[in-house]
Parts: sequence; C-alpha cells; structure tokens
Amino acid sequence: MRLKHLAVAATLAVAGQSADAQSFFSENFRDAEDGQFDVSNWLARGGFFPVPIIITEPALENGLGLAGVWIYGGERGENYSPNTTGFAALRTGNNSTVYGGFHEGNYFGDRLRVSSVVASTSLNIDFFSSIAPDVPVGFNFDGVFTANTARWRIGDSNWLVGGRYNYSDLKVRFTGIGDIPIDLPQASFNARLSGLGAVLDYDSLDNSLTPSDGISARFEATTFREAIGSNFEYDEFKASAYGWNTPSERWTYGAKIEAASVSDGAPFFVEPFINLRGIPAARYQNSEVVSVEGEVFRRINDRWRGTVFGGVGWAGDNTEVAGGVGFRYRVARQFGLDAGIDVAVGPEDTVFYIQFGRAWRRF
Repeated sequence: MRLKHLAVAATLAVAGQSADAQSFFSENFRDAEDGQFDVSNWLARGGFFPVPIIITEPALENGLGLAGVWIYGGERGENYSPNTTGFAALRTGNNSTVYGGFHEGNYFGDRLRVSSVVASTSLNIDFFSSIAPDVPVGFNFDGVFTANTARWRIGDSNWLVGGRYNYSDLKVRFTGIGDIPIDLPQASFNARLSGLGAVLDYDSLDNSLTPSDGISARFEATTFREAIGSNFEYDEFKASAYGWNTPSERWTYGAKIEAASVSDGAPFFVEPFINLRGIPAARYQNSEVVSVEGEVFRRINDRWRGTVFGGVGWAGDNTEVAGGVGFRYRVARQFGLDAGIDVAVGPEDTVFYIQFGRAWRRF
C-alpha cells in the first residue's frame, strides 16, 4: 500500500509541476488576444532576460553569443521608444571575441536621448587593399572601445541636437603571410583613436523597434586629434536616413540611404564600407561610400509578413548590387516588435540574417 500511495503522490506532483509550467508559459509567452506565441507579457515584467545571438556575418565566419537585455520604460504602442540596457558576449567562427555592455535610453519625457556602448574585443577580419582588391588581407584588432552619444530635443519638434565621443585603444597586428599589401608603419602597431563630434537627428518614427511610418535621419561630424588623445588625426562625416510608409493594412514600404567619408590621415580600418544585406562588412571600402536600399513588406495576417529587399552601393570604382527575401513574425504585439530571417544574395555569396526589430541601424 505504501508503494501505491507513493506512486499516486509522485503522479500528482508531476501533474502539478506540468500544470505550473503550462501556466507559466501561458502567462508569459502566449497572447490573450489570439492565443499565439508572444513575449509581450515577459518583456512587460521588466528585468534582465537572456537572448541567444546567432551571428551570420560572413566577414566573421558566423558565430554564437549570449546577451542579457532589459527593455523598459516608455508607453507601449504608438511612438514607442523604450530604454534598453544589457551586456553581450560572443565568439565567431574565425576566433573573434567581443565582451561588452550597452545602454540606449530617453529621459525627461524623451527630451534627452543617450546611447553608449563599451566593449573589449579581439577581432579577426580581412581587408581588401586598392593594390589587390580581390586578395583578403588578415588583421587582428585587440583592445577596448567605447562610443557615446547624447542628444537634446529642440522644443517640441522632431529635431534633436547633441554631441558624441568615440574612443578606442587597439593593438593592430597583421596576421597574413609575406609582405603587407597595405601602407602601414609596421606589421604590429598601437592605434589610439579619440574623437569629439556634433550630431543632428530627425526622428518621426511611430515605433523605434519595428517602425511602419516615419523617418529617422542623422548627420554627424567627428574630429580625431592628438590634443584629445588620438595618435591619428583625421575627420569623419556620416549621414543616414531611413524611412517607412504604410499606405494600407497590407503593404509597408521602406527606403534607406547612408553616406560616409573620412579625410586624409585616417587609418585604413576606419574607412567606410558598402553596407548592404548580402555583402560582408569591410568588403568594399573607400574614403567615400554610399549605400542605398529599399524594402517592401506584405502582411499575410496579424502575425506574419513577407519581405523583398534590394540595394546598390558605391565605394570608389566599385558598384555592387545585392538583394533578397525574408519573413517577419510579430513576436511582441504590445510592443510592436517583429523578428524574422532575411536571405540575401550578394556579388559573391548568399547570406542569411536573423533580424530582431528593424534591419536598418546606424553604422
């Protein structure tokens, strides 16, 4: 009889645990409105939660990582612009590693916006010189960097003005064989970059996570000088604009343009590059670069959307085209947040990207 009682008790305990697990899942990961998988309630609770990172950047030979992210603050729904704080650690297929933290937030009723990232990295990446544009040249960048921006809203307008400070202290090491096909002081050298800049923003997005209407634009000018701690002296200019429009429930259209330039004196690894889905980072570099891309979304139902996208980039004598298809799932309805996958075909390879929110972010 005792064995029978123990078996009954064990069965009831397992059933209770199963019911608790189902209740926990329903409360946090199921939408009460349509019964579908949804993380809105989980995000709304606040606090840190783990996010796996799957790196699909061909320049880094893919990789894996883990982030702890906290999305909080702001009114969910229209014009949603939350605070985000977290940390990340990742390792790629070519043995690159990154450990860092980040914060993006708004304060005083969204009058002040700040963003900051700090990281320690050992990055292995190939560059392509103008002398041998089709031959990869391997380098390792080992050190720390930080990028910080603060912007203040002008009156009640969509314009914000502010400044930025970038700093990095890196040991740059040539990892190839034979002569160095890039003009360098030596095979291994220290690069300390310290820059102050001005930023002008325009932001009318209806949702900063997955926008469907509005424009986000920025112009920034940064100067790197020995007087503020840099051992390279040069100027950097960047301009970008991203816009979306949803004229009907079924269709959303998006467009982006990015332009960047650096002056004489800039080290080779800070030269801008064509930034399009389907083209590896740093594959096509020049002192002046422009990237243009468009995307079209077709809503299938309240949760699913399909997309096609394509673009063209210019870097010196290189004109490159890339494009592809993808899908999105409304993973957090209350926050207006989509996640999905894009598959892009570039001039040299086919690449897939895991998207969390919008695909276009400032470089």
